[in-house]
Amino acid sequence: MPFVKRVVTPKYIARSSKLALQPYAAAPTIPVADNEFEALTNVTLSNALRQLASLVYISNQIFTELHEELSSVNERSLGIKQRIDRLSQKVEQFDPKQVTVRKYIWWSRVLHQPIQEPTSKLLESMSGNYYCRLQCPTQA
Repeated sequence: MPFVKRVVTPKYIARSSKLALQPYAAAPTIPVADNEFEALTNVTLSNALRQLASLVYISNQIFTELHEELSSVNERSLGIKQRIDRLSQKVEQFDPKQVTVRKYIWWSRVLHQPIQEPTSKLLESMSGNYYCRLQCPTQA
């Protein structure tokens, strides 16, 4: 069940203020008068206007929240658009002929192969004597 965030009041527009205090009353407690129908019509009309005013107030809150949310989305999308524009300028200025390609290094093949069991000779050849002295206490 969803949580109630906003409530339109009055809920029952045909009840007077005395009857609104007693929602489970069996019979109305308003004394009968000559203009009872006119009084009931006036109460119903005024409560309907109050309900419409409450609805207008709630709709104003909803549209204000919606405006704030859409403004933040607009700001974020403008930031993303600027980043895309900068990136497209960099891509247009990119010249692949100016990029230098590294030469093949023989030890890169050794480094990228899976090693089952590192030996002291392999460690020594990769990073020198200093690394082997730190990692292999048996040789030191």
